[in-house]
Amino acid sequence: FVIFNARSLVCGASGSGKSFALRPLMAHAHMHGDLVFLDAKGEEATVWRKVARVARGGEAICAMIDELYAEMQRRADLMDERDLSVWDGAQLTVVGDENQAILAAIAGGDDSKARLQRYREVSSQGRSRGVVLLMATQKPTMSGSAPGIDSQMAGNVEQRIALRVANSTDAQTALDACAD
Repeated sequence: FVIFNARSLVCGASGSGKSFALRPLMAHAHMHGDLVFLDAKGEEATVWRKVARVARGGEAICAMIDELYAEMQRRADLMDERDLSVWDGAQLTVVGDENQAILAAIAGGDDSKARLQRYREVSSQGRSRGVVLLMATQKPTMSGSAPGIDSQMAGNVEQRIALRVANSTDAQTALDACAD
C-alpha cells in the first residue's frame, strides 16, 4: 500500500533495487503532475530525462534545490492570495536518488548551510504546497561524516520502504519504530 503524496524514504543496500522500486512511484507522479529527478549517481537520469526535469551531478542538484525552494515559495504566495491552506494545483514530486550524495553535494557547494536549510524546508513545508519529496539512499544513517538522511528531514518522512539493508542498525534507522 503506497501513498503517492506522502514524503517517502526508500532504503536499500547497493544493488537491492532502489532505483527500480522508485520507477512506479515516478511514473505515477509523471502521469498525475510534475516530476523532478535529482540523480546524484547519474545512470537512472537517462531513463527519465525525456519526461521529467532532471538534475544530474552536484552543481545541477544544488541549482535545482534552489529552484524547488523558489517554486515552493511562489506557491505559498499564491495560496495566500487565494486564501488557501492547501495547494489545489498539480503536485510536484521531487525524487532524490541517493540522498547521501545529494547531501554531500550540498555540503560541498557554495552557500551550503542556506541550501541545506532550503532542502529541509522543501521536506517540511512542501507537502501542503503540493511539493512532495521522495528520497532514496543506500545508507540510512543520520550521523557521521556521510549521512544518508538529514536528521531534521527524517522526522518528516511519512512512508518508509526498506529493501535489503546492510545490517540491523540500518533496518532500525530505515524503518524507525516499524523495524521489529
